[in-house]
Amino acid sequence: MLLFTVLLSSQLLYYLLVIQTGIMYLYDSQLSSLYTLPIGGVIGSYISINFNLNKIKLYLFFVFFVEFILGVLYPNINLFGLLVLGFSLGLSTPWLLYLFKEVSKKYMMVGLIISYVVGTYFYPYEVEQRGVFAISLALISIVAILLVSIKLPTYKKSSFFLPSVTFLLLASWIFLDSLLFEMISRDKTVDIWNNKTIIIILFHILGVLIAHYFKKIRSSYIVYSLFGLSYIFYFLESNIVLAMIYPFVISIYNYILFDHLIYKAPYISLGNMLIVLGWLASGFGLFIALKV
Repeated sequence: MLLFTVLLSSQLLYYLLVIQTGIMYLYDSQLSSLYTLPIGGVIGSYISINFNLNKIKLYLFFVFFVEFILGVLYPNINLFGLLVLGFSLGLSTPWLLYLFKEVSKKYMMVGLIISYVVGTYFYPYEVEQRGVFAISLALISIVAILLVSIKLPTYKKSSFFLPSVTFLLLASWIFLDSLLFEMISRDKTVDIWNNKTIIIILFHILGVLIAHYFKKIRSSYIVYSLFGLSYIFYFLESNIVLAMIYPFVISIYNYILFDHLIYKAPYISLGNMLIVLGWLASGFGLFIALKV
């Protein structure tokens, strides 16, 4: 089961360190330089359901190998390379979420904690030199997928989406997170990622643990309130408080997000939901941040 945790954390870290705070920063989050990445992601997510899941280990091995090759090329990845990266990410994410359906939630919790701790610690690392992360994380994923024993879960073809209210809540949280993250990253007066690393790590861990062990904290009212406080303290430039509240709410809502996508969402709908949640909602937050 630990190999599933390794897979989850290595792929989350690939997204956090290589894509979100690597490639996105290299191109200053400009859509004109990055547009093939979400296009590839949408296409990959949309067609992921059409693959034979009995060969999922082979498919994931191929995806991770592509990530390795792109890591070797990093930071010199052209528009075609970004298209391929987005496509592979769009394909693999529904498959990984599907595989986790048979895994205990405690392993998901550990995977999230590892991702937040390592991702936050290495956030200050030079963007141009993150190819070492791409190569290392891809190799870890390759070894893990070769060694892991997979028991394919069953899924129902009847339901297509999560309940609409739940789905809209998740999309709104991703939008709020994407918008605030981009604003903080571009604001030189609010440099919490480089100056408040230990505080951020501690509150990430605290958020995941509380979300896992205290079900009542997984309330939409609490999440919206914490996001509201995060925005307030961002505009007040209260960096210490922001470094506590923002990572805390990120961890809570992401635990809720993964809990729904892994254990409650039907597999047949994962690709379509990730188009909205992973690409459209986050992309819209990024777009608004660039206009602010």
